[in-house]
Amino acid sequence: MFHAIEKYRLPAQILLGLVGVTLIGFGASTLAQPGHDYVSKVGEVKISTEAVNQAVRNMQHSGGTPSRQEVYQSLIEQAYLQQGGMDLGAVASLEQIKWVIAHEPSFQENGAFSESRYQNFLRQSGISEAELIEDLRARLAIQTVMNLTTNGVMVSDAQARQMLVAYQAERQVRVAEFLPQQFAAEVKTDDAALKTYFEANKQKYEQAQALKFQYIVLTAKDLGAKQSVSEDEIKQAYEQLPHDASQPRPELAAVKEALEADIRLRKGQQALAAEREKLADLAFNHPDELNTAAKALGVAVEANNEWMTREMAQAGMMPEALQNALFSDDVLVKKHNSEPVTVGNDTVWVVRATEVRPQQAGEFEPLKEQIRADYVAAESLKKAQEAADAALKAGSKAQGVTWSPVTPLTSQQVQAFSAGDIQAIIKARPQEGQPAYALINRDQVPLLVEVQSVKEPENLAQALPAAKQQLAQITAVNTLEAFMQQMRARYKIEQGAQRLETAE
Repeated sequence: MFHAIEKYRLPAQILLGLVGVTLIGFGASTLAQPGHDYVSKVGEVKISTEAVNQAVRNMQHSGGTPSRQEVYQSLIEQAYLQQGGMDLGAVASLEQIKWVIAHEPSFQENGAFSESRYQNFLRQSGISEAELIEDLRARLAIQTVMNLTTNGVMVSDAQARQMLVAYQAERQVRVAEFLPQQFAAEVKTDDAALKTYFEANKQKYEQAQALKFQYIVLTAKDLGAKQSVSEDEIKQAYEQLPHDASQPRPELAAVKEALEADIRLRKGQQALAAEREKLADLAFNHPDELNTAAKALGVAVEANNEWMTREMAQAGMMPEALQNALFSDDVLVKKHNSEPVTVGNDTVWVVRATEVRPQQAGEFEPLKEQIRADYVAAESLKKAQEAADAALKAGSKAQGVTWSPVTPLTSQQVQAFSAGDIQAIIKARPQEGQPAYALINRDQVPLLVEVQSVKEPENLAQALPAAKQQLAQITAVNTLEAFMQQMRARYKIEQGAQRLETAE
């Protein structure tokens, strides 16, 4: 409905939706030695590999396809919320937890607590009573933070009206373009100016270090596809399938394919750990080629025959661990195979450079025409911006400005602008019959917008309740995000001995 809502949609989804991720196993201790029972810790809240694995499985059973990294990040956010609840004193006692369990409707039968229903739920969920208690204690701490930061937000009619007028009004405007190319003739391009520009932008003209490379990839999915799955394994997974105790278990036929895929993936992840060790030995013993390792493991040697720079790798969202291996001294300088690089929980790479292009500084003379074009473009844009700034300052008295015909600017058109341009348009409110002006940029072209009138949206009174609700949501998200920022500043993530990529 409003641009501000779109702006805060992602934090709303992340923060307000966190409690939907299962907390079973979240923070549970499995080893006595400090640091060996968690991947990460926020304050006193621990995140173990089992917590991540369980959350991934539960989301997969619900039809989701989350990556382990996404699930892990959501558990980090939950940990901050839980620690925040603990800091606020929201630590439920055992008696309080027992009361919650005893009054859970799905555990009731004929108006009284049913021990059999309760025990059946524990068996079907595959958890112990102690784990359930810790789960509920974590949920109550998180819910306390959510209640304190998101409930009770008051929005007045005046605030809602102001937002509706700002974001939904129709404006009558005319526009003046300040095209940079119109100022190109004013730019002097003598050698002195070009050399000064070149010296100031030398990095722009450097030939970046790059390489072409080969690689081997092992994936849990491919390894799992080679594994057999028995009917007994499927039946066992079906019996352990989590579901709401108040709802019947889904038919086996409906979930059989998903269960088999899940079993294959887990077997593939287990096989990946062993295959990774084989790959490490083969890559080390044959450091100058990958064919031996590929043949032994039954995979193909793939190749990237285009020059790849570090910047290109980053832009292509290549995992950082893989970038570090690809641009390491072992690969770039020694031309050896990299060590195996684990990406997520399901993929292992080994890479080797086939060609390396060193970083080289650009020279002025060979690049002179490119430098000239870049310089003219940059200076023309500066001159266009200066002319637009002067016209904005002069307002209705601006001279030599070519205006477009007056046309309506709808709220939908405004929503396509950048956040800064939207604010400039909103602030341009005509007063006492005089137009107001805003300077915005569209595709590197300064635009001076003359706002002649602002028409309030129709049915303003009827739209107020929905606007108040939307504004309250925005305020709640902002409050919660501010709280989370405080928590992140107070508690740094402590790394444990467990690793996120550890197989189940």
